[in-house]
Order: sequence, then C-alpha cells, then structure tokens
Amino acid sequence: MKKLLTATVVIGLFSSPAFARDLFSVVVTTEGVTQTQGANDIRDVIDFIDDGNYEDINSVYNETSIAVANFDIRGVAASVNYPNAGATLIFEVPELGIREVFAEATRAQSEDALIDFLESNQNDLLTRLLQALVEKSPVDPVAGNPNSLMSKMVAADFSNGTVVGPNSSFSATGETEGDAPNLIGAGARFGRFAAGDFDSNVIDLPFRYVMPLADPRYAINFDLPLTIVEAEGAMSYAASFGTGIRVPVLDNWSITPSLRLGATGSVETGGAALLYSASATSNYEIDFEDFKMAFGNSATFIQSAPLNLGDFDVDYDLTNMVVRNGIEFSGETPLSLLGEAVTWEASVVNTQFFGDALFVENATDLSISLGTKESESGLVWDSVRLGLTYTFTDSDFQGLRLNFGYQF
Repeated sequence: MKKLLTATVVIGLFSSPAFARDLFSVVVTTEGVTQTQGANDIRDVIDFIDDGNYEDINSVYNETSIAVANFDIRGVAASVNYPNAGATLIFEVPELGIREVFAEATRAQSEDALIDFLESNQNDLLTRLLQALVEKSPVDPVAGNPNSLMSKMVAADFSNGTVVGPNSSFSATGETEGDAPNLIGAGARFGRFAAGDFDSNVIDLPFRYVMPLADPRYAINFDLPLTIVEAEGAMSYAASFGTGIRVPVLDNWSITPSLRLGATGSVETGGAALLYSASATSNYEIDFEDFKMAFGNSATFIQSAPLNLGDFDVDYDLTNMVVRNGIEFSGETPLSLLGEAVTWEASVVNTQFFGDALFVENATDLSISLGTKESESGLVWDSVRLGLTYTFTDSDFQGLRLNFGYQF
C-alpha cells in the first residue's frame, strides 16, 4: 500500500469540498460502515493513507475488505474502489469520464499499477484533472478566483497602466515637459473573501519602480507584487515580475504594453504553476472643473507553462484572454495631509475571462479611497492613499479588501 500514498496525493491535488470548511476529505465505506476524515492540509491526507492504513479512518477496514475510498478535495471527486476481497482496484473520476481497472496479483501491485498509470499521464489525465480543479475550486492558487495568480497578474498589469481602480497608478501618466524623477511605490492590501463553505484571508504586497525617459511622457516601469493567501488554515504564496513601457497617444491618453512572469505554490493545498502573460493597457483621462474622470481598459493574453514536480510533469495547459475595463471619478475634499490636498476616488472595474473554463469568469470591483492630491505634473511625491474594495463575481465568491499605498 506504500505507493498508494503517491496516488492519493495526485488524486488529492485535483478534487472538491463536500464537507463544510474542510479543504480535503476522505470517506471510507466498508461492510456497511462509513467513516470520514477531513483536513486542511494535503499532508494530513497523506499521513492517514500512508502504508494503506485505511483503518485509521474506518476501523472496520482490513486488507481483504470490500471497500471504497471517496476523495473530495477542493473540486473534483475521485475514488479508489476494491469491489471484492481480492486485488482488483477501480480508479474513477466521474466528472471526467475516467474509469480504469487494475487487477494484478496483489492489492499492492494493483496500487503500483495505478501509480504507473498516473505518472504516465495517459490521455493527458493530470492536465484534465488540473483544468477541472481551476473550474470547480474557489480556492485554487493558480487560477479561477480573484486571489489566484492568474487574476493577480492581470490586475497588476492593469494597475501599472491606468489610474483607474483601488491601486492608483503613478506610472500611467507623465510630465509633458522638463525632467521627471524616478518613482518608487509600495503598498499593502488586506482582504477577506468568502466562497461557498470556504473563507480566505489575503495579503498583497505590491512594489513598483518607474523610470521616465528623456521625454518623460514615456516611462519604463517594473513591479514585483507578492501575495499570501490563507484558506481555512492552508497557505499559498505567489509572486510575479512585470515590466512595461508607457507610450503617450495624447497628453491625456497613454497605452502601456507589458510582459509578466509569475509563479505560485502551496504544499498544503497541493497546487503549483508558472504563468506568463502579455498585455496592453489604455489610460484616458478627462479633467472637469471640479472633478476628474478616467477610463482604464486592458487586454491580456495569459498562459501556463509546464512544471516538473518529482515524478510528475504538472501542466495546467491553460490559455486565457482577459478583458478588464473600468471607470473612475475623483475630486478634492476640504482636508489636507502632508501639506497636500486630500482627494476622493470612486471606481468600478470589471474583469472577464475567456478561454479555458474557470470557477470565476466575471468579477467586479467597487472601490473608494482617500489620499493626497496628485501634482500638476501627474507624478506624486510622498503620496498616501487608503481605501476599501468590495468584490463580487458570477460565482459564489465575494469579499472586502482594505487598500493602503505609499509612493515617493
């Protein structure tokens, strides 16, 4: 049974929650007795399956039991079924139409055959399982929800290319004449999200550096956003590096093409991937007497890259086009901070995903914030901004985020 450990890990990486607030569960049924074990760490699942100790879940089980183990882990149900007292093992993933029978001389050998089948990735089995996961799981670290790496990469490029949204971008506009300084920006965003039976806490730490060129309407920007997500006690980590160049079309209109590479991983949730993207973001601003209106629009092509994890070549094989559009209104208040007038901002930003199926394919952010007024040049020194963002989606996913930004 030792090698069934590896199979269980693979099954666990690609399955969904049937029990509230447990990321993982295993249900073992034998001789009319059903017992369940839940966990929020894939390693806990590994521990009670190690050496084939199904009796740790259901004490009635033994090596000749007629039994079925149903795995329900973050998205797609799978099962290992022993239909008789012998060595026959049936592996099923009903949602994907997968049913494989292994009938070796012993149960241990049938389990080894299952391992070989999974490692061989016949008929792109692992890829199909991964794609089912991002479609069915609201807490996948790779894609399918606003806290995933894919969503964070799209939002980072949008933020770099437009002033619209909760993360006002000083890289989107530039001086029309004279020298302009390099700018550094840092921030922190704290969010809490609910999706079905799961709650997630999120910390975003964006870092940005902008270098205006000889004609300061042009600028090169670099950024490195970091994300930490806690979902029911399971931790995941993500980071991406992006670079873009601001190109003026008119004095009040710029376009920023960008390239980005990102990575995410989580031992506890059992997910990891590399993603790369190319995008173009438009920023258009209109100044009125008492307030300003801005429009942000972006189109992003994003794709996953294969990743080797031990005996398994993990490839989500995701390809998506993402369109992000928003509008923002801003104006002055009678307040002041750091010697600068305080402004208010309110925005609506919608993101739509096309291509491979995802749990969330349409998300909207409603944001408000207060912060120091931008300088006339469009570049801000010692600027701070504090605000709130409410996110709702086309799926059972919503949340509230506190945004703080500082740039100098």
